[in-house]
Parts: sequence; C-alpha cells; structure tokens
Amino acid sequence: MFWFAFASLMPAALLGLACLWGGIWPVLAVVSMSAFVFFMDRAVVLVMPDKVQSSPNSLLWALGAAHFALLGLGIWAIGANPRLDTADKVFLLIGLGLYFGQISNSAAHELIHNAARAPRRLAIAIYGSLLFAHHASTHMRVHHVWAATPSDPSTAQLGEGFWRYLFRAWIDGFAAGKRAEDRLRRGRVRPF
Repeated sequence: MFWFAFASLMPAALLGLACLWGGIWPVLAVVSMSAFVFFMDRAVVLVMPDKVQSSPNSLLWALGAAHFALLGLGIWAIGANPRLDTADKVFLLIGLGLYFGQISNSAAHELIHNAARAPRRLAIAIYGSLLFAHHASTHMRVHHVWAATPSDPSTAQLGEGFWRYLFRAWIDGFAAGKRAEDRLRRGRVRPF
C-alpha cells in the first residue's frame, strides 16, 4: 500500500510546491504525473503481480484533502501568484489537469462505492468541484445497471469519436442521472 500512497501523494506535494514557487517544480510535477507514475505502475505490477489491494479509507480521505488543497492553491497560483511566469502556469495547468483527472477522479470513484454516507459526500464534492457532480448518480444508478448497452451514456458506442462521446456522455449522463434520482425520490427503486 505504501507505493500506491507514494505514487498518488508525491505528485500532490510537487504540485503544491509548483503553485507556491514555480521554477523547476511545475516541470517536476508534470514529469511525476506522466513518466514517474507510468513507471511506478509497471514496477508495482512486477513486485506484486498476483496481489490486488483496495485503497483504505485513510488514503482516500487524504487524496480528497489534497484535491481541495490543490484546487484552491492552483486557482490562486494561476490567477495571482507573482512568482509564476507563463511557462510555469502552463506546466501547472497540465499537472493539475493530470492530477485531477487521474488521481482525484479515481479517488472519487472509489469513495462513491463506499457504504457510509460521509465518503460518498466527499466523492460528490470532488466530482462537483470538477463540474461533474451528476456522475455520482449516473455511475451508481445508470452505468452499473446498464453498462455496455445503448442505455448507458457512459459507454462509448462502436465507432464513436471522442468529442461526440464526450458531449453525449456529459449531457445524456446528466439527464439519465436526474431521471434515476427522480425515480428514487418517487420510491420506484431502492437506493444503493
């Protein structure tokens, strides 16, 4: 579990330094989110090929805290930090985008599957900060029921391009999640 925590929290620390100081830190943050994590994924598989571990709640809560700290720090750094030049800001945007897409999104996904209310609320808050809050309902109440069928907006259709899929998944996913929540409120389905 140490390597999973290290591979997900070390880039957060580098991004924090990048937000504060600029310089080499934004570049190191991007390298950590791309090349380093790529090699860590392969190294962990070599070390533990038959061992699958789930993330403990403490790591998921730490990743949630890191997400919101980086979100606030990143907004300030890009908008108001006088130490950062344009190149710093570009690398910082790339690094934050990679972190939020790879780490924060994955942590939120694990948290919405938790039976307890508090972790699910943290997941909704993370998704909401990424402008994707409807995914908490869509994933649990639509995708898990209709995965790999035309009724699942999260499943790409054969031959569908990325941009067409993105807009369909976002808009149809929102609508499908709303319909599922409405059915739940009317008592037609049981909550998960």
